[in-house]
Amino acid sequence: MRAGARNAEKSKAAAFDWVGIEQSLDARGNAVLSRLLNAKQCGEIATRYAEEKGYRAQIVMARYGFGRGEYKYFSYPLPSLLDQLRHTLYPHLVPIAKSLESATRYRSAVPGRTRSFSCTMSSGWPDEADAADPRIRSR
Repeated sequence: MRAGARNAEKSKAAAFDWVGIEQSLDARGNAVLSRLLNAKQCGEIATRYAEEKGYRAQIVMARYGFGRGEYKYFSYPLPSLLDQLRHTLYPHLVPIAKSLESATRYRSAVPGRTRSFSCTMSSGWPDEADAADPRIRSR
């Protein structure tokens, strides 16, 4: 990604109401970041879902009494758009995660930087955790 585009993404992320996002996450467990992606980017991500390649695990929710539907975990390296989003949004999400961690007394060891997060993710930890979870069908 070019430096100019990277700075534009950072500015776009900084413009979100992060206090409101934290309040929404705390109250409802989710938050909407309107216009985070344009229609073309949404289409690119949605189109990938039908592909078998590029995912490391798939969760079929009904199989384990979680309701209907399914979701998948992308393989690494992530598609570039998702990797960009991770690096752009992570600095804003860390303080929210730490705040929620503190409020709930739940300790998930959220790394303070994306680099630490990336190292953790590439160390094999998520795959080991997923392998121990019988609800996840690894690819």
